[in-house]
Amino acid sequence: NLDGRLSKYFTTGLNLRTSFSKSYDNQGWGGGRGDLDALAGTTPWQPIYDPDGPGGYAPAMSLAWTPDFVANKLWGPATNMNPYGLMWNSDQDYLLLRNMGTGYLQFEPLPGLRFKGTISADWYTNLRRSFSGMYEAYFNITPSDPLALAADGVDDTKGSYGERQVRNFNLVKEFAVLYTKSFGNHTFDFIFNAMDQSYRVDYTDASTEYLTNAGKDYRGVGGPQEYINGFTGYDKGALQGYMGRLSYNYNSKYYLDATVRRDGTSKFAKETRWGTFPSFSAAWRISAESFMQNLTWLNDLKIRAGWGQLGNQETQAFPYLSKINRNAKYSLGSTAGLGDPEGLMNIGFYFPDFPNKDLKWETTTTTNVALDGVLFGGLDVTIEYYHKFTDGILQETPIAPSVGSFYNPVINIAQVKNTGLEIALNYRGNIGDLQYSVFGNLTTNHNEVVKMYDHIPMGGEGARIEEGYPINYLWGYKMGGIFQDEQEVANYQSKVTDIIASNQHPGDIWFKDLRGNPDENHRFYTPGPDSTLNQYDRVYLGSTLPGFFYGFGINLAYKGFDLSANFQGVGDIQQINGPKWHLTGMQSNGLNQLTDVLDRWTPTNKSTKMPRAAATDPGANTRFSDRWVENASYLRFAYLELGYTVPKKFFDMIKVAQGLRIYVGGSNLFTITKWTGLDPENEYYPIPRVLNFGLKATF
Repeated sequence: NLDGRLSKYFTTGLNLRTSFSKSYDNQGWGGGRGDLDALAGTTPWQPIYDPDGPGGYAPAMSLAWTPDFVANKLWGPATNMNPYGLMWNSDQDYLLLRNMGTGYLQFEPLPGLRFKGTISADWYTNLRRSFSGMYEAYFNITPSDPLALAADGVDDTKGSYGERQVRNFNLVKEFAVLYTKSFGNHTFDFIFNAMDQSYRVDYTDASTEYLTNAGKDYRGVGGPQEYINGFTGYDKGALQGYMGRLSYNYNSKYYLDATVRRDGTSKFAKETRWGTFPSFSAAWRISAESFMQNLTWLNDLKIRAGWGQLGNQETQAFPYLSKINRNAKYSLGSTAGLGDPEGLMNIGFYFPDFPNKDLKWETTTTTNVALDGVLFGGLDVTIEYYHKFTDGILQETPIAPSVGSFYNPVINIAQVKNTGLEIALNYRGNIGDLQYSVFGNLTTNHNEVVKMYDHIPMGGEGARIEEGYPINYLWGYKMGGIFQDEQEVANYQSKVTDIIASNQHPGDIWFKDLRGNPDENHRFYTPGPDSTLNQYDRVYLGSTLPGFFYGFGINLAYKGFDLSANFQGVGDIQQINGPKWHLTGMQSNGLNQLTDVLDRWTPTNKSTKMPRAAATDPGANTRFSDRWVENASYLRFAYLELGYTVPKKFFDMIKVAQGLRIYVGGSNLFTITKWTGLDPENEYYPIPRVLNFGLKATF
C-alpha cells in the first residue's frame, strides 16, 4: 500500500493484494437432502463401519458378474446407501489464486478542486479437482458396473476424475471531478464520476472415466477419447456509468443533496440498455434552531427525508440474444445398402434458449423519512420509515416444453413493495470506573407482490410468486385433521372427492377444500370450496421472508477488563423442515425415521398429530402441506467475549512490548427457537459453535 506526492499538484497511490487458498471437501451424496439427512435415513441394523470393507466402511451392496453385472442389497429391502463410504470414495479440492490492485493519480490545480483517475483490476483463477473411486458401487443402492470399461478392453481404470478451471478478469476505470467551496455559512460539494467496467470469465471443464492411478499426485484427464468429456466456454460483459452529485450545507443546519446516475449495460438490448436513476435528500438539524436551545435534555435532533432510484442488471450474459447449439444430430435418407437402415447422420443446429429483447433494468424506488437524535447526553436514537418499490424484478421463468426452449428465459416478472420501520437505540454511560453501553435495534418489513407479468402466478410449493402475497411464499394444502374411524372417512368422502389420495383409511390426514377450479370469471382458481380436492386447493402457508429482525447487546469496561455480548434474531418467518418431511413420511422401505413416528396413529393410539404408516402413501399424507411448515423465528446468542488489557505501566518497566490484551470468546452459544430441526437458518447442517482464545500484543 503506497501513497506519495509527485509534486505540489500531483499525488498518487497504489494498493496491491495477492491471496492464495486451498480447501478440501467430499462430494456430497445426500442430494438436496444433505449428507446428515441421508445418514439419518440409514436403517439402524445396517452398519456404517466394517474393518474388512473398502476403506473400513461397510458395503451396502454385494456385486457379482454372472456374466452380467448384478448388485444385491446386503441388508434386505430396507438397505440404504452408506454416505460415509461414498464420501471416503471421493474427494474434491479447490485452489484459488487472486490478485487485486488499485492505482490512482490525482491533480489538484486549485484549493478544493481535484481531478482523479483510478484503475482497478481483479484477476483470479479457481481450480476444482474432483475424484470418484471404483468403490462407489459397493456403497450406492443404484450402482453402475464398476468394470463396464473392462468390457471394452479398459481393465486398469481406478475411477473417474475431472478438473474445472474458472479464470476471471475484471477491469474498472474511473475518472472523477471533485469540487468543494465554502463561503460564510454556505458549503457546496460537487462530484462528477465516469466509470467503465469490463469483465471476462473463461471456463475449462474436462473429465475422464479412465484413470490409471488414483493417487492424488498422479491423477490427470487422459485415456482413450471415448472416455473423455470436455467443455470450454466464456462469459463477458461491460458496464458504463456516469454520476453527478451536488450537495449543499448551510451552517450544519440545513442539508440538500441531488444525485443523477446514468448506467448502461451489455446485458440488455440496445433499446433498453441505458437507465437513468435520480435521487434527492434533505435534512434539517432542528436542534440547532434558537427555539430549541432551552431543551437541555436534547443534545442533537435531525430530521431527514429522501427519495431515490437504483438499478439492477444482474442476470445472465446477453439474455436478449439466442445462442446457437451445433450439437444437433439427425438422420436423413436411407443407407440400407451400407448396412445402416436408419439413414445417414447429419450435423444440425438448434436454438437452445428463448431470447427477450424487451428485458430492462430492474428499478428500485425508495422513499424514507427519519429522525436522528441524541438525548440526555448519552442516548442515541434513530427512527426511520422506508418504502421500497421494485419494478421489473429479473428472474428466469419456466415455459412450456412445447415452445422448444431448453432453458428458461429471463423476464421482468413482477413489481414488489417493501415497507417497514427501523429503530436503533444506544445508551452510553458510566458508574464510577464502570463504563457501559447498551444497544438494540429492530427492523420490520412487509413484503408484497403488487403486480405480475400478465397477472400470472409462478413458482412452486417452496417459492410461489403471486399478486397480493409475499414473494417466494410457501404454497400448499392445509391439514384439517386425521380420520379416526371409517365413519369419519365416509362422511368426508360424501362431501369431498380427493383426487390425489388413491385410498383413504382411518389414520390418514384429511385436507381442507378451500378453492375451486378456474372458470370464465376466475383465471387461476375460484374462491370457496367446490367439493373437489385438487391442485387448485393449495393456499398460502407462510412467508419465507422475516417480518422483523432484531438485535441487542451490552459492552462493559472496568479497570482493564472488558466484556461484550451480542444477541440477534428474526421473527414472523416460516420455512420447510425438509429432514422432517423425509424422515417422518413413513412411506418408503429403506429410509429410517425420526422417533416422532413412534407416536403415529394406530387403532390403539389414535393420534391427532401423526398419521398412520402406509407403504406407498395411498392416502397422500406426504403431499406438501402445512404439516411440513414450521415457525423459523429464533433468538441467537451470537457472540460473547471477555478480555483483559495488561496495564501500560507494566510494559514501561519491562520494555519488551507496548501493550497486551488477553481475551476468550465464543459465537453461536445457544439458540431459542420453536424450530424442531438442526437450525432455523440451515435445515440440513447445524451452524458450528466456536470458542476462541487469543493474545493481542503491540510492539
